[in-house]
Amino acid sequence: MGNFKFKVALNYCKEYEEKSKQTLNLFNDFITPSFIATIAAFVKSHNIKRSNFTYHGDDSYLTTIGFYNEIWNEPFDLNRHKNGDSYSPLILLDDPNKTDSATSTINKCIRNKLKNDSSHVNELYEVIGELHDNVWSHGQGLGFSIAQYYPTRNIIEFAIVDCGKGFLRELNSANVPGINNHEDAIKWCIKRGNSSKKYKEEFDDGWGQWVPEDITYSSNAFAQAKIPQVSSRDENHHEGLGLAKLVDLVKNTKGNLQIISGDTILDIQNGSDEEKYCRISYPWNGVIIGCSIPTNIGYTSTSNKDFDDLLSLMTK
Repeated sequence: MGNFKFKVALNYCKEYEEKSKQTLNLFNDFITPSFIATIAAFVKSHNIKRSNFTYHGDDSYLTTIGFYNEIWNEPFDLNRHKNGDSYSPLILLDDPNKTDSATSTINKCIRNKLKNDSSHVNELYEVIGELHDNVWSHGQGLGFSIAQYYPTRNIIEFAIVDCGKGFLRELNSANVPGINNHEDAIKWCIKRGNSSKKYKEEFDDGWGQWVPEDITYSSNAFAQAKIPQVSSRDENHHEGLGLAKLVDLVKNTKGNLQIISGDTILDIQNGSDEEKYCRISYPWNGVIIGCSIPTNIGYTSTSNKDFDDLLSLMTK
């Protein structure tokens, strides 16, 4: 069973806000990648100071994975000899280089630990790359990634969390019809072939109200003109195959997956075809993804054509 402890993390977040943003107190029952990434995104988005954060336990693991360094720039002098082997450190996905580094490190863990033919795990490599790029593009500089290998359970768990728009606001801004709540939004986003970016392109002439980031102007007439959409965020050319492919991979490997956006969580356990949706008490402004893949169970490609399509998008 998956034990990502997202709900525990969200309870801490809820408690912090109910106490008028005083101190975020964490206890020693939470050390999982998914919990850590969620707490990190919450701390960063709420600008919680180091002096207002307390962990009641041995924080050597938090130090090793770079929790304090990545959030508050606290220096540390540790030899990360297991980095890229048994874990990928906490990384803030706020620029392309760090995003690429996170992708490379997690994929290195997968290559070292998954007991499968490399031609099959390539699909997982590509999925992680796309998910990272999507967080960098849409996470407003408040997205985190982390992974950990658990030898006693023979699994790799990775988590990607951001504080961006979330699925519902993203789809509503793209005017996707029939999306009335967070559950609708998650279901739409995990359906193969769906992409808010692609949907916008199909129903937009490409001339929106965005301007290049370095442009300045003073003319009211120019300000009201339609300007080509030019933004560094458009450097991400992926087409939304990541979540659908991730769901397939989890089912094929008998893994576990949880996706949270807004007030809804999608839960897939032990590769079941059943996709459970339920409400959560503390809505999350953004997207939380936690996944665990067994290292001792092989799987086969769901579709060579799907993989070829995904690879072609990666190399655009």
